[in-house]
Amino acid sequence: MLRMDLAYLATAGATTVLSFAHYLTTANSITGQVPIHFNFFGAPDNFAAPWSFVMYPILAVGLSIAAVATTVAPAFKVVLPRNSVEQIATRATLMCSFVSVLGCQLYAARIANGSESKLPPLLLGAVYSCGGVPLVAAFAAKYLR
Repeated sequence: MLRMDLAYLATAGATTVLSFAHYLTTANSITGQVPIHFNFFGAPDNFAAPWSFVMYPILAVGLSIAAVATTVAPAFKVVLPRNSVEQIATRATLMCSFVSVLGCQLYAARIANGSESKLPPLLLGAVYSCGGVPLVAAFAAKYLR
């Protein structure tokens, strides 16, 4: 396994640990409804009971499982050859998904407690750019070689 793979897996593991740490420190202090969906402008438009805050660490675990599977599982190594456009796009998409989940988890707790009303523009910019950058990079790497 290359250092790049180890760094990728370490980042995936660290973000999952951060997600669980944030959940364990804030879950008992959530008093209001937890936002589970945000509109285009970052305002929450769907809420759930406070216990549903557990979905954020569960999402982080799911993303970590996907990161590990696409790195070490033999079936994925055939589909995603090393340093191929598909592998780079998959890894970039998973890392951007970690950023989105952690950012939304952080602000979901703040919104549920009433200290924030929507996602900040900086986080929205990061989420939207994280969604578009892997796609642009994949198309550029595939068609501009």
